[in-house]
Amino acid sequence: MKYSGSVFTELDQDVMVIKMQKSSELSHLSQGMMLFGPCGKQGISLTRYSYKKSDPTVIPDSFNKNSLILLLNISGHAHIASYCKKEPLENYRFAISPQKIVFLFKKNMLLLMQREPGHKHHFFILEISHRWLAKLMKEHPHQTKKEIHDFLEQFSANIKPTLSPVCINSRALCEELSLPDSKNDRPALWFYAKILDLISHVVLEPIEDFCCYRKERVGLERIALVKKYLAQNLVYPPSLVECARKAGCSSSYLSRTFSEYTGMTMSRYLRNLRLERAAELLRSGKYNVTEAAMAVGYLSLSHFSKAFAEMFGCCPCVFGLPKKTR
Repeated sequence: MKYSGSVFTELDQDVMVIKMQKSSELSHLSQGMMLFGPCGKQGISLTRYSYKKSDPTVIPDSFNKNSLILLLNISGHAHIASYCKKEPLENYRFAISPQKIVFLFKKNMLLLMQREPGHKHHFFILEISHRWLAKLMKEHPHQTKKEIHDFLEQFSANIKPTLSPVCINSRALCEELSLPDSKNDRPALWFYAKILDLISHVVLEPIEDFCCYRKERVGLERIALVKKYLAQNLVYPPSLVECARKAGCSSSYLSRTFSEYTGMTMSRYLRNLRLERAAELLRSGKYNVTEAAMAVGYLSLSHFSKAFAEMFGCCPCVFGLPKKTR
């Protein structure tokens, strides 16, 4: 098989090979930033990709056998193909559009992923070993989606890939994982927690009591939208009216439901969000107290210091220092 203008070469009866037209085209092998892993050691890995190139790029097949690969395609178009010499009828190829999650099951095949040229590509690849996921589900039983159940039970040698839309919760997690310097400023445990959160949305069947009512789903989506809106505008935060307009509801409804779902008012949530962000900046060592306060929208250093001490139990000037030096 061929892709027009592709770095994939022809598939014959014996082998599928990735062949570069020139030795310089080795640069077209796309390397992402591993946020957690590797899968062979940890049982799970998460890699982030973000780039734009004028030539096709290939994601090399370095995936482990008997693993589940989740491709969270935020932006950019791509093609995926597989080849298994022993089971040629099981081979497949298909196109991927933005805002899609692809479930790939690595058994005895070669996986080829090509990104189209000229697009802004932003995506994540989550690789999960069969042993790790089986152990997790044994310790924390819950109904999984059918294709995941088949993968765990190994009902077939090669399970066909499936696609689904990126839900709002998964999209929010990807946005959080895309924050600048997130790799350097956050511990491995933070990424591990985000991976578990992501798995709960894309691998497990939804809890019936949690999302069976459309009203609740809409309410949760509006709250998530407002949270994101506030996080993007810490210095000049939007008013309640602006947030309500963004969420597509009335101010009174938003105020009431925000408190119901989060357990706090929007002003309290914004205050906590600002202080948590300021704490991250101080912990990085790149900001002093004044710079951190201004970066999150505080104009009064005394108000910032008082609020910070109430939330974290210490003055911002000693935050992040060893206790002996405080």
